[in-house]
Amino acid sequence: MKREIAMFLPFGLFLFVLPYPGTVALRLLCLAVLFVLAMSHWKRLAPPRIPCVPALILWASLAFLSLIYAVDPMYSLGEVKNEIGYAMLAFVAFFAYVNDERRLHWVCWVVLLSIGLMSLWALSSYVLRGAWNESGGFGGIGLFSTYILMAALPVYLAWRLMPGSRWFTAIAALLGIAAAAHAGQRAFWPILGVEILLIGVLAQKSRRALSQSNTKWKLLGLAVGLIVGVALLFAVTQINRERVH
Repeated sequence: MKREIAMFLPFGLFLFVLPYPGTVALRLLCLAVLFVLAMSHWKRLAPPRIPCVPALILWASLAFLSLIYAVDPMYSLGEVKNEIGYAMLAFVAFFAYVNDERRLHWVCWVVLLSIGLMSLWALSSYVLRGAWNESGGFGGIGLFSTYILMAALPVYLAWRLMPGSRWFTAIAALLGIAAAAHAGQRAFWPILGVEILLIGVLAQKSRRALSQSNTKWKLLGLAVGLIVGVALLFAVTQINRERVH
């Protein structure tokens, strides 16, 4: 068990500091360590075959080919390294490591904790300043909103797989949405609505119930409710932005 915890530390620390600006050096160090750990323990971890390999290769190849006509090839190469190189290192390492439900629970706990603390920090700063602090350690409105949207799937998995901790999952999710609402990003709401709808479809599909008429009506009701809710929240956000400016 101690060995398992020691191996999880770089994975957990990487996930926890990932959304915070100013942690680049620590993130890269954790990324290097967790990738080496995943590669050295690949046989023991025995992960399934990596999916969509041709699509991933095509994606990376197109990015590298774009350097041929790039205005600033060195800058573009740096972006490719960040967006594809580091991303694939993290993807492969976590794909190998998170291959059982217990480790997935640990990952979900770290994400929930990170969301909760970062959201509390952002909300506290907003209350004290009366506006979003773009230079705050929790990130600007774009960075923060994007992270909350990206964390939607781990939050859903935590809700489904850890029923005994749903109260904590709900609190973290509500704090994240509340903080994102104060960030004032209008695009946040339609994207969140699409994510919730897709999660609902996947949840029903996992139960193999899509052929049932009552399930289709539930999904239709969810879609209509999301459209209405997103429209209202979008309008409120727009009104608040006009009032501030």
